[in-house]
Amino acid sequence: MKIGLLKELKTWEKRVLLIPEHVGQLVTAGHEVFVESSAGKLSRYLDEDYEQKGATILPTSEKVFDHSELLLKVQPPLPIEYELIRKHHLSVSFLLLPNHAERMSALLECEATFFAMEMFSNSDGERPVLTAMSHIAGKIAVTEAAKYLEAGSGGKEYCSAEPTEMMRPPLQLSVRELPEVPRHNML
Repeated sequence: MKIGLLKELKTWEKRVLLIPEHVGQLVTAGHEVFVESSAGKLSRYLDEDYEQKGATILPTSEKVFDHSELLLKVQPPLPIEYELIRKHHLSVSFLLLPNHAERMSALLECEATFFAMEMFSNSDGERPVLTAMSHIAGKIAVTEAAKYLEAGSGGKEYCSAEPTEMMRPPLQLSVRELPEVPRHNML
């Protein structure tokens, strides 16, 4: 199969769906892998890392779409990509369709086959992709909360739990006088 790894277009998205090690496994299994130039850069993977594992680096997303059957990216396809998607393409990404009827309509018009990563489940009915993301988000939440407790962020550097209490579950933590957290408008 001809597999294409696309660079994420959203400026805040730093994830990449395939790391070079996985590209090597796919190439060893007989697949061709095409990587859009700089696709892994924000995850600290260079084009050379992918090339060393057998990928072909292509200069543009258009070239990746043209050479690939299976398209891989983290974020849902964007309107600029809709015209590049062909009927023969298989696409794996987050799709986040429930709140995006216009995206669903556009993807249906492409007549390609889309796999929503947020819907992948195992035999127990668990959703491993969402579980992994939830674990990461939980760990980041503690770090972010600590950041806003710091005096430099306007916090009072006060947490009602003792450090030793924080080491054993269940943790009941109350935070007092947190500064207002800026909201980001992300799709």
